[in-house]
Amino acid sequence: MIVRFFSKGACNLSYCLGIGKKNDPRHPKVIAGDPEITLQIINGLVFDNLFTSLVLSYERIVSEGEALRDIASFESALLPGLADDEWDRTWVRHTEIEKDPVSKKIVPGGLVRSALHCIIPNVHLPTGKRLQPYYFNADKKRIQAWVEITNFECGYASPLDENRQRAFKAGHRVPRDVREIMQALNESVITALANGEITSRNGLCLWMAHQGFEVIRATHKSVVLSHRTLDKNIVMKGKIYEYNGIEDTIEAVKSDCDRVLGNRNADIERHRRELEEGLARKREYLEGRYAEKPKRRVGQFFKDHNGTSGILHTDIALEWSDGDAVSGMFVHGAYESLKNSYPIQTHTSNIS
Repeated sequence: MIVRFFSKGACNLSYCLGIGKKNDPRHPKVIAGDPEITLQIINGLVFDNLFTSLVLSYERIVSEGEALRDIASFESALLPGLADDEWDRTWVRHTEIEKDPVSKKIVPGGLVRSALHCIIPNVHLPTGKRLQPYYFNADKKRIQAWVEITNFECGYASPLDENRQRAFKAGHRVPRDVREIMQALNESVITALANGEITSRNGLCLWMAHQGFEVIRATHKSVVLSHRTLDKNIVMKGKIYEYNGIEDTIEAVKSDCDRVLGNRNADIERHRRELEEGLARKREYLEGRYAEKPKRRVGQFFKDHNGTSGILHTDIALEWSDGDAVSGMFVHGAYESLKNSYPIQTHTSNIS
């Protein structure tokens, strides 16, 4: 499992909900929060950066119970000390199907995994002050420590697993789009190894051919491939692609202990210390920033700046979801107080 924070304005609520898409293959489902309230809060803000978007991405399907457990744990690590009714968020679950690394088309019978997307309006509800949930330099170590501890305790695959890291190398001069193709292909190779689909270097070459790649040559240190949609050949380097590399590493890659957990006890203890220290610092910062007497209620934004952001579609039609899913499983106290104190008027954006 990994956590990814998106750049400013990317991955908005419309995208997460699949607005405008018919038969969305991701089957988006709201599992926490209320998207309509989240959207109204965002459209009522006047900050430069209106919302934060992120995703918890898994390499397998996770149950709703697992998802809700991880959401609760992650929220306590992201904004420690803040009560549920002090900030708003909506979580949308996606079911994502494996795509061809080159054509980006869905692979028939490909691997299926879960992704939990979250949209957070950047505002502290009681005070109306700007709330930035994540700062890269200040929060990265704490969040990464949470990721590694969670992966270890829940048996999720870790991106820091030594077996995954040593299996693949890409030169610094490789273009970004080509690097992404190589990384996606390498992840598929690792999965095929773990599933027993590849047991030798010859088997690796045959598997590559089945995926649409042509093996130009196999050297002592690499495998050179071509694809009809690529202008240049790609060179796969790393332990897996070396002569006898499959035979030397297959047991370690298939081993759950080494491949999935991938961290020694000393590493996990270090992550626990980093998490504990990071939580103390973040909690102290949040308490200091939002402990002052409220100066302005969020509802005032609705009155003064109703829909001025023009960022997101507000005419949400959740036809794919039932009422229980829309309402979510978490109902924050801020929602009801917000509705009672400041009746929210539906605003339809002119943005197409």
